[in-house]
Formats: sequence, C-alpha cells, structure tokens
Amino acid sequence: MRSLVALALTTALTMPPASTAVADTGPPMCGGLAATIVGTDGDDDITGTDGDDVIVGLRGADTINGGRGADRICGGGGADYLEGHGGSDRLHGGAGGDFIDGGVGGCCGPGNTGDDFIAGGLGHDVLHGPDSSATGSTIHGRGGADQIFLYDGGVAYGHKGDDELSQWGGDSVLDGGQGADVLGNAGDPGVDDVTLLGGDGPDTLTTDDTTGTTAMDGGPDIDTCSGGTSAVNCEG
Repeated sequence: MRSLVALALTTALTMPPASTAVADTGPPMCGGLAATIVGTDGDDDITGTDGDDVIVGLRGADTINGGRGADRICGGGGADYLEGHGGSDRLHGGAGGDFIDGGVGGCCGPGNTGDDFIAGGLGHDVLHGPDSSATGSTIHGRGGADQIFLYDGGVAYGHKGDDELSQWGGDSVLDGGQGADVLGNAGDPGVDDVTLLGGDGPDTLTTDDTTGTTAMDGGPDIDTCSGGTSAVNCEG
C-alpha cells in the first residue's frame, strides 16, 4: 500500500502542470481587414511601407503616414493625424478630434466620431464626416470629382471638380466651389439650419427638409434649385 501511495505522489509531483488555454484574438481589424502594422496605447509615430498596408494606431494621439500603396488606416482613440500619402487609401479616424489628409488618392471612410478636419487628395475622393460631433467637422474635397457626406453638421467644401455634397443632419454649410456640383440636404427630424452654396459652374441644389431652414445660393452661373426656404441666383 505504501508503495502505491508513494508512486501516486511521485507521479503527481513530476507531471507537468495543465496548460491554461488562452484565446488567440488575432491582430486588430481595420475596415474588415487584419492589421499588418499595429501601434501602442501611447502616442505613436507610424509610417507604412511602399505596399498596401493595414495600420491600426490603437489608443493615444497617433501620427500615421500610410506611405505608398493602397492603405487602410484606423486611428483608434485619441486625436490622431492620419495621412494617406500615395495610392487610393481608406482612412478612419475613430474617436477623438482627428486631422485626416487623404493625400493623392481617395480616402476617408465612415464610422468616425469627434470634431474632425478631413482633407481629400487630388483625385476622386469619397469623404465621410463623423457619425457624431459636438460642433461639426470641416471637410475639403480639394481637386477631383469628390463625394462628401456630412452626418452631424459642419462645413464641406468641394473646391475644384464636379462634386457631390450631401448632408443628413445638424447645422451645415455645403459649398460646391468650382465645377458642376450637386448639393443636397436630405434633412432629419431636427430643426436644422442648412446653407447650400453652388459656387462657379452650373449647379443643382435640392432639399427634402421640411422641419428646418435651407438657404440656397446658386452662384454666378445657370443653376437649378429645388425646395428650400430661400433661394437666390437660381432657376426652377
């Protein structure tokens, strides 16, 4: 009996401890893609490669430059500076008041929050303002035929090119700039003050808002306006 007990004790002491299973959550995601470059919870300074990168900054006030290639960049928490540089990039600021510069190609996906400054590149950009904002964001399309969407107020400038500017809520100003632009106020249940400025070129200004006020100014060319509480320099 003693030998059996001793054998049991010896076996128990020499057996390796049971392994603790740790779930492998994998790398962070950005726009549905797994990150290839990941920052820290501090203030990071990250530069991508010449290829197609997926960069996640995590927390902190990060400075991220995608470098060349078609990059996808997610800033995460904090007031981040995101720059696409070359290529057709997708930039997501996340929480915080971010500065987002698309660089040469297209940029700037939805899902941001905070009072953001967003600037497109010289090509065709699709620029989304934040889903929620305290004072509204500022978006510049720069060159190219851009599509700009404001969801919670702010100011959007199309600049050069035939642009499409739309707003979905909040007090907003849409300025098409040069080119044949299409400006639309989809409206929401709130009482919002919206101004649509066509600028140079034959523009189309419309609103579906029935609860707020929409002021329209087509600009110096032959413009078409539909709806609104006031309209100048417009036909129709």
